[in-house]
Amino acid sequence: MEKSSYRLFFFLLVFSPLAFGTVEQWSLTLMEALTFLAVALLLLHRLYRKEPIYSVPGLLPLCLFLCYLLLQLLPLPPALLKIISPETVNIYQETIGILDPAAWFSISVNKKTGFREFFRYGTYVCFYFLTIQLLTDKHKLQRTVYNVIIFISLLAAFAIIQNYTSVGTIYWLKTVSGRSNIFGPYVNHNHFAGLVEMILPLVLCLFLYLKPKIKYKQTWREKIVEIFDIQGGEVHILMGFSAILLTGSLVLSLSRGGLISACLALMVLVLLLMVRGRQKGKGFLLLFFLGVILFSVS
Repeated sequence: MEKSSYRLFFFLLVFSPLAFGTVEQWSLTLMEALTFLAVALLLLHRLYRKEPIYSVPGLLPLCLFLCYLLLQLLPLPPALLKIISPETVNIYQETIGILDPAAWFSISVNKKTGFREFFRYGTYVCFYFLTIQLLTDKHKLQRTVYNVIIFISLLAAFAIIQNYTSVGTIYWLKTVSGRSNIFGPYVNHNHFAGLVEMILPLVLCLFLYLKPKIKYKQTWREKIVEIFDIQGGEVHILMGFSAILLTGSLVLSLSRGGLISACLALMVLVLLLMVRGRQKGKGFLLLFFLGVILFSVS
């Protein structure tokens, strides 16, 4: 059952961006249902096999906020509601409270939207819990990271191609209103930029970590040839190419918030690498690489 839970987990990582960013009701409902199913399968497996359930950092404040959302949806006595939210009581008294002044009402005046947000936020908490439980395994973590990077790189390539070959449509089929600034499978270009800027620092870190170690003195030409010949050199080059591809798609998305966030994250990464004595070379390498990215985007 844990294998099925992991498959659902990875499917959701791929499905959620491709389903128009999971902003439509059908995709959101499917995402929530599959997340709860994956958590249920994992818990049943762990309890049946008597395997440990790992503690989740920050789970308590997340659950407290979930309880806060639920509290706003529960019917409360008029006296208590007046203490918590007097303005809400005034709204009820001027509308449906006229028929039954002693009725119990909730803090939220829009229960339908409130329940929808409660389940959506609960899904995010469950997915975070699922991530901690599944990716504590080293091999699963490594496999997931590489697969996500491959997927996001392909998604960025698709988004760039679509940007130049399609106007106002997603997948060249789905028409979106003129007010929407689409990019890739996302109706909102800022959402695509948010996805990319979360993955980009991870790709750059792997690019630096997987750099082949050539200890003997060589010319630049010999070092470049050696990188292609040495074991692991091709993965290092692919990570670099992926970083350039992600940065290009981020710039073409025209998301100011995404660009600012990505630049700040990369600046912090460069400073951390340059501050550490043994990592100065990697810091300068990253600066050079950022220069190459800037040149390619220009």
